[in-house]
Amino acid sequence: MTDSKSPNVMNGNQAVGYVILVCKEIGLSSDKVKQLHSGMLSQLDRKTPIEAEIKGQEWFQSLAIDNSDNQRVNPPKPGKVHPSALPRRSLNLRLPVIRESNHGRKLRQDNEKLIRRLHQLQSGPFGLYEVLRRIKR
Repeated sequence: MTDSKSPNVMNGNQAVGYVILVCKEIGLSSDKVKQLHSGMLSQLDRKTPIEAEIKGQEWFQSLAIDNSDNQRVNPPKPGKVHPSALPRRSLNLRLPVIRESNHGRKLRQDNEKLIRRLHQLQSGPFGLYEVLRRIKR
């Protein structure tokens, strides 16, 4: 574990940057990189740096991979479920509020003017056509 007063402590964005560089270096697919990026941002919001360091080291040490043949030395403990087997939780992301653009506002105003003009044409000058329609009935 690192000392929190160490000059080599990095913030979350720097850590994400390093991970993305490693993804590029090892040739991960863009889908996996996006998934990893999203997961890292989620973990940064949910865990403290100390929590992340402890849990991450514990999990990494539990892998116990033998580098000579990439086989697991210790099989997974019975009763434990691999995280990928669990149902995926969705992130509660706030969607940005999209303001109406000037172009959209002008288009809406023009459409409203057209609709008013169509109603005027349908009812005639001073509503005369509307009166005549009522008399015919």
